[in-house]
Formats: sequence, structure tokens, C-alpha cells
Amino acid sequence: MTDVDRRIDAWTLTAMKRIFPGDAVPKGASKDIRLYAAQGETECFQIGVRTEGFSPQRMSAVCSDLAGPDGARIPAENVDLFFAEYVPVKWATSGQAPGDVEREAPAFFPDPLLPQWRHIGAGPDASRTQSVWVRVRVPRDAAAGRY
Repeated sequence: MTDVDRRIDAWTLTAMKRIFPGDAVPKGASKDIRLYAAQGETECFQIGVRTEGFSPQRMSAVCSDLAGPDGARIPAENVDLFFAEYVPVKWATSGQAPGDVEREAPAFFPDPLLPQWRHIGAGPDASRTQSVWVRVRVPRDAAAGRY
């Protein structure tokens, strides 16, 4: 295997959809995200990270301060980063309407959000998608504007 066969792709997604471990990068996926929040509110989004041709042993994410108008900042301490843990779901929940089923069981579903990423080995040539959950807590005294 060459380095050409190994890739990492990333994209953003709203908090209203789940990113599953086998998901490919969606067509038209963006690396940009827009959140709308007032002082004291919290908004979330996800970053999908897809590895091709290998399974990473470690993954980490960091955030810097969010820069706003006239030197205003939302401190990095107000941004929480979590990694979705995938849990096995063996059977579908009964009584669901067909349009309410986002993935057929059995499958791995993202559920708990962990402060640190845990590696689940799948072999050196595996491809895998991981969700990084981002929570932005806007301070009550944040200046209005685009950050």
C-alpha cells in the first residue's frame, strides 16, 4: 500500500443527523458551518472524519479562540469537543414508521459522546468514519457579530 492509497477527508454536518462508521463523504459536503446563537446559548455541529486505507491508532481535535468583530473573542474554553462512540444495535425498534428509520439494524450507531477518542481496531487497511461533536457555549457577555 502506498501513501496515495491513504487519505483523510473531513466535512461538517448539523447536529440533527448522525454520522455512522461506514459513511462516505457526502456529495457536496462542506467544510464550512454556520451556527446562529445569542448570548448565553449553546449550539452544536459535527465534523465527519473519514480515513481511507488505514485505521488510525490515535485521533485528537483542538479548537482555538473564535475571533469576532473588533477583537472580540469566544474563548476556546467555551468550545467542547467530543468523539462519538459507536455501539452495536442488534434489533430494530418495533413500531417505527419506515421514514423514521435512519439505519437498518444490525449496525453500529453513534450514541455516547466521549471527551477522548478510543480506538476500535479494524485492521491496518481499514476505512472508517468518525464523528467529532463540537459544542459552542456563547458567553452571556459576548459581543454581537460574526465569529
